[in-house]
Amino acid sequence: MQMTPVAPEQANAAKSSGCQWGTTSYLWNLRLGHIGHDGLNCIVTKNIGIGIDISSVKKWDVCECCALGKQTRLCFQSNTTARTSKLLEVIHSDVCGPMQTSTFSGKRYFVTFIDDKSRYCVVYLLKSKSEVAAKFMEYAAMAETQTGKRVKYFQSDNGGEYKSDKLVRFCAEREIQQRLAPLDTPQLNGVAEGMNRTLVVCARCMMKHAGLGKSYWGEAVMTAMFLRNRWQHVPSTKTSLHIKCGR
Repeated sequence: MQMTPVAPEQANAAKSSGCQWGTTSYLWNLRLGHIGHDGLNCIVTKNIGIGIDISSVKKWDVCECCALGKQTRLCFQSNTTARTSKLLEVIHSDVCGPMQTSTFSGKRYFVTFIDDKSRYCVVYLLKSKSEVAAKFMEYAAMAETQTGKRVKYFQSDNGGEYKSDKLVRFCAEREIQQRLAPLDTPQLNGVAEGMNRTLVVCARCMMKHAGLGKSYWGEAVMTAMFLRNRWQHVPSTKTSLHIKCGR
């Protein structure tokens, strides 16, 4: 892949004149994938490991990339279901796509697998939805090896990719119980739907700020996943990564 250098004035073209570009807090907002003032303030006050002096965190003016990238329709009602107390007891999943533009490697979808307890998220880029079964098998093997736990429930929507013979057979052999939400009720798969929205918003903001073309959406989503796992996991005072690793 050939990459063309971007001039500094072009790279900064997306930044809003209303933002305090040189402030520590705004710079960390960019580094953490446009986490926003409230998210950054939460990380700093809970002392979650990025070493920012709380006195330096000041609210900035409107960030154009955040304002444009985070526009959305009305959100779902709050999920009142109690969270599990054990790692891998419930895994949530959802597929996002097809994207208008393929990545440089021809991917047009991504699938997320989210642990209910820690909210730790793993993303795989896909060329087609038919890859979901293979990716879940890969994810389950990796997650169970890392944690020493077993996947018990697999929560998803009612899409055909989650009802394939390959996936149904794998879950039956591993005694994993599938939970399929009814058709046209995305709010019943709210954890995965919400995570996908968070990743897309984060990726969109970073791409707009960097002036990247749409073909970079895959790299942006993977970066968003990396950052999201290191944000504070509400209501805990720890990050999803810390909870997953038992710290």
